[in-house]
Amino acid sequence: MSDSEASWGMCEAYGCKLLGTVGHGGKWFCFCHAGSEGRRDAITAALAQNEFLVNATLDIRRYYGTPDWQTVYRGVHKLLTEGGRPDLLFSETDKRSVRRWLARLESALFSLVSEAGKQAPITPTGTVTGPTSAPVHFAETDA
Repeated sequence: MSDSEASWGMCEAYGCKLLGTVGHGGKWFCFCHAGSEGRRDAITAALAQNEFLVNATLDIRRYYGTPDWQTVYRGVHKLLTEGGRPDLLFSETDKRSVRRWLARLESALFSLVSEAGKQAPITPTGTVTGPTSAPVHFAETDA
């Protein structure tokens, strides 16, 4: 185990359940956490909110091509349906390639976390009222 307590083969970002696939600084991160030093906690939180999609991608990676695939496929179908993402179900465009389907699921995950932890620009919503300088209100007096 590493300092982050990640299991072998898993992402080094604390709490992440995805596989570590991108090497960075001597550690392995998932495609969502790679290169996101200051935003890792926010990305992990976004992944946790969409755990059904994380689990679907892991199940496909682990079980495609095994004797358990048909059972797992039905489970992934259920996860995506119950998670409110029927748009990510296996479709006609995926018929020739489970890899293409997996790429669509992982792309959806990446889209969900791409803005996580980024500070939105501050937009003034009104005019500033009140004092415009501190010395007028906090001046020292000899009294």
